[in-house]
Amino acid sequence: MKISVLNKSHQTAIQQLLADVNFFNADIFFSPEQRFFGFWHQQKLIGVIGVEIIDNYAIVRSLAVTPKYRGKGLAQLLLQQADAYLYYAGIKYVYAFTHYAANYLACYGYTQTLLERVPAEILAHRYTKSVITSEAIVMKKGPSHLKKPPTQQMNQPTISQRHPLAFAA
Repeated sequence: MKISVLNKSHQTAIQQLLADVNFFNADIFFSPEQRFFGFWHQQKLIGVIGVEIIDNYAIVRSLAVTPKYRGKGLAQLLLQQADAYLYYAGIKYVYAFTHYAANYLACYGYTQTLLERVPAEILAHRYTKSVITSEAIVMKKGPSHLKKPPTQQMNQPTISQRHPLAFAA
């Protein structure tokens, strides 16, 4: 099992995974600002995370793992991969809009913030407009929590890598 950078050819697999876990999955266009990472097992996408860069900020979006593989640390590894990518992209603040994952994100350096404190560039973005509801919780991660990845990932933080909890193929 490995983390891979996903591209437009993976769009159907991403949308299928998100539909399988009842996750809102609109607005996946693979624009230059969007980057998706995924976990594959036996040629099936079992976990995904997306990030979208907007000026000097980023949005973490579409973090999902299939139920069969939950509890194995995959979401944490996907968040770490996103952090590495955003660290090298020079992003200082990352936002996430969630209905259910606020406590989980808090374990990885995110803090809850008020919608009024979100930069206008983020609020004006098409994705943000589509996910903000009265129930949405806004989470923010600052520069002290975006860390340089381990040395073995420093040169190419987005390439495929072996998962330390690898399953037999």
